[in-house]
Amino acid sequence: MKKQNWNPLRLENGARIVVLGGGPAGAFFAIHLLRSARSADLDITVTIIDERLTLDLDGNIQVFKGCNFCAGVISPRLQEALAEYDIILPQEVVAESFFHIWIHGFWKNFPLRVPVGQRLFSVFRGSLPPDRKELSQGASRGFDEFILRRAVGEGAKVIAGEVLEIHQSSPPFRNKKNLGIRNHRGCLGIRKPYLTIKTSMGDFLSIESEFVCICTGVNHNREKNKENSFWKSYRQINPLFTPPVTNAALIFELKPGREYLKKYMDRELYIIISGAGSLPLHLDHVALIPKGEYLTVALAGKSVDKALSPEETDEIIQSFFSLPHIQTILPHISIKATYPAGQNHENPENKIPGISEVFPSSGTLITIPVACKCNPHMAVTPAKEPFSDRIAMAGDSLGSRIYRDGLFSAFISARALAGTIIHKGVDKKSLSQGYGRVLKWLERDNFYGRLVMGATQTILSSPLLSRILYQAFATEMKFKEKNKWPLGSVLWKVGSGSADYRDICRDIFSPAVFFSILTGIHKTIRNILTEIFFGLSWGNRGRYPTVIIKEKRDYFKKSIAEPLGIELDASPEMERMYAIKIRASAGRIFQELSKFGHPEGKFLKLRFVAVTNLTGKSLRQGAVVRYRLKGLPISMDIRLVKILPGKALLYEPAELFTKRGKLIFDIAPTRDGNHRLIIYTAFNFQKGKTFFGRLFWTVFKHLFPDYAHDVVWNHAICTIKGEAEGNG
Repeated sequence: MKKQNWNPLRLENGARIVVLGGGPAGAFFAIHLLRSARSADLDITVTIIDERLTLDLDGNIQVFKGCNFCAGVISPRLQEALAEYDIILPQEVVAESFFHIWIHGFWKNFPLRVPVGQRLFSVFRGSLPPDRKELSQGASRGFDEFILRRAVGEGAKVIAGEVLEIHQSSPPFRNKKNLGIRNHRGCLGIRKPYLTIKTSMGDFLSIESEFVCICTGVNHNREKNKENSFWKSYRQINPLFTPPVTNAALIFELKPGREYLKKYMDRELYIIISGAGSLPLHLDHVALIPKGEYLTVALAGKSVDKALSPEETDEIIQSFFSLPHIQTILPHISIKATYPAGQNHENPENKIPGISEVFPSSGTLITIPVACKCNPHMAVTPAKEPFSDRIAMAGDSLGSRIYRDGLFSAFISARALAGTIIHKGVDKKSLSQGYGRVLKWLERDNFYGRLVMGATQTILSSPLLSRILYQAFATEMKFKEKNKWPLGSVLWKVGSGSADYRDICRDIFSPAVFFSILTGIHKTIRNILTEIFFGLSWGNRGRYPTVIIKEKRDYFKKSIAEPLGIELDASPEMERMYAIKIRASAGRIFQELSKFGHPEGKFLKLRFVAVTNLTGKSLRQGAVVRYRLKGLPISMDIRLVKILPGKALLYEPAELFTKRGKLIFDIAPTRDGNHRLIIYTAFNFQKGKTFFGRLFWTVFKHLFPDYAHDVVWNHAICTIKGEAEGNG
């Protein structure tokens, strides 16, 4: 039997393409399709249908209602892709720009600065929460509306309504084998999609099109997916179609106010993977995303999966804010998880009462209502058989990258589908050859994504493994230029979603990361033994990074020396410097420093070393603090030689063991209204005047355990932070 030649079915001038769903995937697809068609000198019509639209009498968009069940983070990769297509988000659409991503683990926390030249920001996706100031001022209601308006600007038309059914129109004639129809070029014609639409005015329309792009996501009529008339009719066309596998999520918005968020989360996005630290909740993934006056909280995990009622959801919210590490990040907050009377997330006309943007006094709790909440599902595997002749899925309907950057996935799938139907064809074989690559990319990426997320969850949920990871990361920060942090680069990619998971896996197994981890293992064992030796216990105290990166060391040395009117040695034989941000006043921090060497002080409490203030007077010039080995007649005194009230303390040790030694405590304001405490210690070793003296001090210098300073002062500065903030 002679094999029949295959000729792809191409769009022709006058073709009508219908997009189901006006969210980012549908809008991206329309933009790419119309631009590609103009480049190919093809005249087509693109119509977007969405029931959330409100149109004026001329058919222009008035409002794009509701929300798209998304945390709303624009990754650097998506921002670069948008800029490439001249899509620049206006300032009113950007809710918050970020300088840092924090990854919180069970033992340590990882600050990841947004690289120079990249941008990371948050957006509101729709018109919720309902009392946002920009809504009353006539500005764009969110990212989705902005992108949809850009699609309309490219030439797309919009219909406000719901697609009830999809069928295939009957061909004018059939061959005996019912293979379809032949067009004038002799190509096999495939029956066209035929849509039944109920408009927002209650009218019914029927539209025949050359191609249909389905961008309704995984939450559209999710709870009644099987009996929904649209999906039931689509399965008659494509019975092999299986929607993406999804996991449950809980997303809610709070309104703590701009001033509160600036103090506690200034331009910072938090990703929390703490395992046992979340008990009694079981949460795999937590994101805290500031948006101006609001804070978006996204939760996923077993506890969210099991929540079946609004009451159980409210219990999760209440329990979440009672977790110790969440109270540390977001202090003074008490959550009213239920909505005010008559309020729910689908009723944007009711106003949510906000709280005053006045920072609460110490010990005062502010009660914040949940402004809106939803229980969306997130795609974790791609759909099966997501395209057929003249019909294809895009965006979340096709699938999304697990836990990261769903908007970028939507952009990629929309662009690939538009290019395929313009340059290859609209029949299934053409779609498989062109657009099928995106499906394979998602399948592969989520396979590696599950490996990366599983490994991340395991490591950051373990006190020991997360400590090893932190020690490796801290060593890179301390001794390597920022662009040469192999492990830091991996953590940034995991946190920001700025790379494919397969690339992240490859980086994890690179020699550079391997040797960095080996360093972390060595230093962790050494530091644990040092903590045991000195009797240091962390308890529930927060563990924060105190390392100053290599590029900023000279800057900080100069900043602490100038106010004191001194000059620090360029390269002392032993030098250590630690910094930490403390969310407290300079006076409160100074008050903690005044306890140096006193019984009520909680920092520098060492098993074999007694640290005692000999003069009894705190923060007085000439005060002496003595370090004495318990049970031995060996001690060293340090004297307070200069004090700048509320700013700095300069101690100098007696030159018994050291020369030109200095211990400096420096307090400086940060741009978010908090303060940074820097502890600097440095000295040179004695040289000795005789042969045996020089030999002794040379050996002493090489055997001196300088790393013990890191362990002791790291614990001390974190203790000062906890006490000053009232979390000790």
